Amino acid sequence: NMKKFVHKSDHEREYCNLADAINESVETIIYLFKKSNVKVTKEISSSDIKAFVNPISLDQVLVNLLKNSNEAIIDANIKGGEIIISLGASDDGKWAVIKIKDNGPGIPEDIQDKIFESFYTTKEVGKGTGLGLSISYAIVRNHGGTITCDSTLGHGTVFRAEFPVEVE
Repeated sequence: NMKKFVHKSDHEREYCNLADAINESVETIIYLFKKSNVKVTKEISSSDIKAFVNPISLDQVLVNLLKNSNEAIIDANIKGGEIIISLGASDDGKWAVIKIKDNGPGIPEDIQDKIFESFYTTKEVGKGTGLGLSISYAIVRNHGGTITCDSTLGHGTVFRAEFPVEVE
């Protein structure tokens, strides 16, 4: 992973196997899940879904979302914390869909429209920059995709990122 990071340009895109990308991103931060005793489950409907992306940027998005889910579970002191990562294709087959769902505390409805803004954070001073979600949003949009959040207090959060499967 480190070799890929050092030798790739931030702008180089390639057809990337998303199942492999998810596995690599989880492996990169597996120590966090072990440390916090959070279970990570992968539900991959097809191991050959590919999108035309920059692998480093995709990894940054996945790691940001996974770390946020993990931190939400830890901060809420949820025993039996779980993150479910799913990968599939949209019904029309034009989009690769990655969902990261957690059983954390959820995001209050009144701030959900702010979470992708730069420097917006609910964390205490020194714990976060408020850049992770805004950077992830920019990366996904730059790849021609979309990223959304669906959250209910007390019932967790689902981030959904969609990437086009073909070059436009």
